[in-house]
Amino acid sequence: MSTLADCSHNDSISLSVRLCEVSNQSSGKRAYKLIVSTKGSEKIRLIIWHKSPAADLRWRLGEWYQIDDAVVKQGPETTELNATTRTTAERIPSPSSE
Repeated sequence: MSTLADCSHNDSISLSVRLCEVSNQSSGKRAYKLIVSTKGSEKIRLIIWHKSPAADLRWRLGEWYQIDDAVVKQGPETTELNATTRTTAERIPSPSSE
């Protein structure tokens, strides 16, 4: 599995994340704006668009999720993930602390 550090702009990535913050978006094309962290505590914004299958999930703070086929968006100062029409998400058990 690749890490965010291995990715470039518009790369597709699959990773396990823990939900740290959630904001419902009441207008526009965004369903949710999330802050998630990887097992290594790397925090990143994850934008869930209404047309993404991930928009149908009930997101719960502190829970772990497997995100597949999210798109990496890199700007000059920020990196975020975007959930597209191909992006899926499912709740998973907390990874073991090995």
